[in-house]
Amino acid sequence: MNLAFFALTMSMNIKNYTQEISWDNPPIVVLCDNQSSFTQEQVEFALSAWNTPQEKIIVKDECNYRQKRGTIKIIDGLKINLSTQWGLTSYRFVNKKDKKILTSAIVQIDSRSQNINLLIHELGHAFGFSHYNDEEDVMNTQNVY
Repeated sequence: MNLAFFALTMSMNIKNYTQEISWDNPPIVVLCDNQSSFTQEQVEFALSAWNTPQEKIIVKDECNYRQKRGTIKIIDGLKINLSTQWGLTSYRFVNKKDKKILTSAIVQIDSRSQNINLLIHELGHAFGFSHYNDEEDVMNTQNVY
């Protein structure tokens, strides 16, 4: 898939959100390459939409659903069958001086989806952003699936 095409057709907006939770240090992004729906290039594109620093992207053949400190794992396929959802992000955090600091996240994408907006949306959660009600926004749940 051509990312220039995605850039031209992506009509979603990304707002200047306020984060209630954030990373202390830039996370390592792990793309689990078990016949993934997304390429490393697509993941890099989705990450660039957030303009959020990350340590690096690592492509691994075998990944599990265990959270690893300092990482965002992108896994193809949902661990639990949710007929109404195409993606799910879970994360862990610690409380540090009245702030919530992310320590790890897992982004699960249904293997049938190649929707780049869905990946951008779920990565938004991995960076600590919540849903947003603006109709045109990528963090609006109605627009990404």
